[in-house]
Amino acid sequence: MSKTLSFNLKRLVVGAILYFLCLGLGVLCNFIFDRNGNMFYAPAFSAIFSGILFFQYLLKKPFFGFITLTSGLVSFFFLTSGHFWATILPYWLFALLADGIALSGQYHNDWKNKLSFIVFSLTTTGPILFMWLAPKAYQNMLLERGKDMAYVNRVMVAQDWQPLIFFWTLTLLGAVVGIWLGKTLQVSSFKKKA
Repeated sequence: MSKTLSFNLKRLVVGAILYFLCLGLGVLCNFIFDRNGNMFYAPAFSAIFSGILFFQYLLKKPFFGFITLTSGLVSFFFLTSGHFWATILPYWLFALLADGIALSGQYHNDWKNKLSFIVFSLTTTGPILFMWLAPKAYQNMLLERGKDMAYVNRVMVAQDWQPLIFFWTLTLLGAVVGIWLGKTLQVSSFKKKA
């Protein structure tokens, strides 16, 4: 195994672990603000923490696929831990789009990197998105996992446009805060090096 491949694999595993920690912090914040159990606010909080990771780590020594594979490794954990299979699709789809956007600016164009992160922040929207798109399938999955109907009724998001628009808006606001944090820390670490 070449040194470059070995180095990239290590970076990929570290990136996935750090991304998983960002998601964990997002889930923790969600529990503090909402005890419903459906993780409605988790993507927005995760985006805030992921902004730091994205601009401090994922864009350093990049190669096409790094963002996608980092997200994909995390999605594999969710798939193997019993989450609804369709909820992992955004992890791949939005991460691949984010990779493509960042690549189109050679990973150095500031605006493209910011847009890339906004798209990347949507990777965690799967559970709420598919709860809304395929409620019966999602309910059945929860019941098969041993949840009772009271739990199902508590966590399901109403099939209405208002909660969905609010959810996407909140997630995008979290991404904007994540960009601000990530870029602020990027500038301060650059000043320290100088």
